Amino acid sequence: MLIALSFAGAAQLTAQDAPEKAAPRAAFVETIPRADVSIEMVPVTIAADDAADNTLWVSSREITWNAYDAFVFELDKAFGDESSDADAVVRPSKPYGLADYGFGRNGYPVISVSHQGAEAFCTWLSELSGKRYRLPTEAEWDALAAVSGPEWLASERRRALREHAHLAPAARARTHPVGTLPADANGLHDLFGNVAEWCSDADGKPVLKGGSFQTDVDSFELNWRATPTPAWNQRDPQIPKSPWWLSDAPFAGFRIVCEAAPDAGADSASTDAEPQKPTDTRNANAPAGSRDATATEDTP
Repeated sequence: MLIALSFAGAAQLTAQDAPEKAAPRAAFVETIPRADVSIEMVPVTIAADDAADNTLWVSSREITWNAYDAFVFELDKAFGDESSDADAVVRPSKPYGLADYGFGRNGYPVISVSHQGAEAFCTWLSELSGKRYRLPTEAEWDALAAVSGPEWLASERRRALREHAHLAPAARARTHPVGTLPADANGLHDLFGNVAEWCSDADGKPVLKGGSFQTDVDSFELNWRATPTPAWNQRDPQIPKSPWWLSDAPFAGFRIVCEAAPDAGADSASTDAEPQKPTDTRNANAPAGSRDATATEDTP
């Protein structure tokens, strides 16, 4: 990636003196051992006020039940194996009731998961892989959304948005397998719709972004957000209620980001990828006029 420089005498800068162009960032695939689960991570460069070069690797799809079940049910471990560093990570309790709502499991996004549960998955995957996985910040998510979102919303009758997002009413009141709709310009599928995605706001508090299969396509705006309420776990009969699962939030899921690419010779399989279009958090504010865009919502 080239960083523009401005200084006196720049016109005399020769080709020999010019800085070398950085090698294109490559996508990679994170594999969960023994679970037959792979997570594709694609590079996205976010330009922020405090960072000239801030490349994140973002999961191209929302995290699936396949991956989350490997975490919850310890499918990454060989029978009798207690040696993994990931053993130190606290894993969620088994869910009460039918957490997937009968929508589907194989290839479907994990749902009914709390922000704490999503963060724990990132901690576990970090210990397992030796990389730094986490949830995106709200500013990062807004920057990702600003790449293709404005164009899609501005299309006639929001046709482009309808073609790229599982939103109501076309979503038919349910989730859908991840990656079945075309990706955006960053190579990300389902950034809008399907499930709303956990992020952390500027104060580190949990917030859902992007809308879900319950969100109406005609009222959706890029600054859509929802914060947790007790209604999201109302039917959980446990005392205290589970911190890992949300019995009444079938719209809550997540995707992950990685702060650094794998080292040469790492176990993760690498794939070639085109350099990603820079995303600018300085211009990531979504259009005004969203319905309840910044209010707490019971049913995203």
